[in-house]
Amino acid sequence: TGLYWGGTNAIGFVTAGTSRMELQATGKIVAASSIDGDYVATFGNTDADNGYGVLVKSGDDDNVRTFTCRDKDDGALFSVNSGGNIGIGTEAPRKKLHIGAGTDAPDIDAPLYITEAGTTGMVMRDSTNDVEAYWRVYAGGTSEIGTYTSHNFGLSAGGGARIQIEPGGKVGIGLSGSGRASGSLDVSGSVEISEVYGKHPTLYFTAGDNTDNAEIVTIGQIKSKVYDYGANDLKSQLEFYAASQNYPQGPIMTIKGSA
Repeated sequence: TGLYWGGTNAIGFVTAGTSRMELQATGKIVAASSIDGDYVATFGNTDADNGYGVLVKSGDDDNVRTFTCRDKDDGALFSVNSGGNIGIGTEAPRKKLHIGAGTDAPDIDAPLYITEAGTTGMVMRDSTNDVEAYWRVYAGGTSEIGTYTSHNFGLSAGGGARIQIEPGGKVGIGLSGSGRASGSLDVSGSVEISEVYGKHPTLYFTAGDNTDNAEIVTIGQIKSKVYDYGANDLKSQLEFYAASQNYPQGPIMTIKGSA
């Protein structure tokens, strides 16, 4: 046990006749050991007020690796570069947190970057209530987001749910809570269809089984109006207009009723 001369300009430390650590001429420290069920090194600072841990610094290039962990096959596990980026599964992190082995740069500037060489995604799960949601990008070019378990998927804005997709496929807009949509599409509020490049808006109503035999009815414009024919005499009116490049002179069908 003690110091030994480990070759040209190198000093080694020996215990029980086995080399444990070597300080090389370049300043590199090499420590190797075979310890069953314990750590090779342990660092600790027990000072109660200012007990700092370990300081590691690297060169002035942002891409220089400051800290790296590898698995038994020398594969990348965790790395930090001198630019402040952290990589999980990569030693060349491109963003503040880069997860995955993908190496190409993203087109969008964001601090979180998840990438693999193929289908990539992330999963969020409430383990207590068995609720699971995911966001996935397929290798074929499709992006998908939603719930994997039988729960609603919602899109929110301004702190409130605006669009709800139910497990059975029903879609609710402007509804709150689960199981509120009464049809395939249930909208609470008004619907506006605007002109595009001078063309009158068109709605397509399809009946059938989505085959060539399905019946399709095309309606150029639909207007809902309330007319005042005098005091206490309000009437609601639904007008159907034919599709035309020129503004139609009048409705092709009108449905009237009390407001």
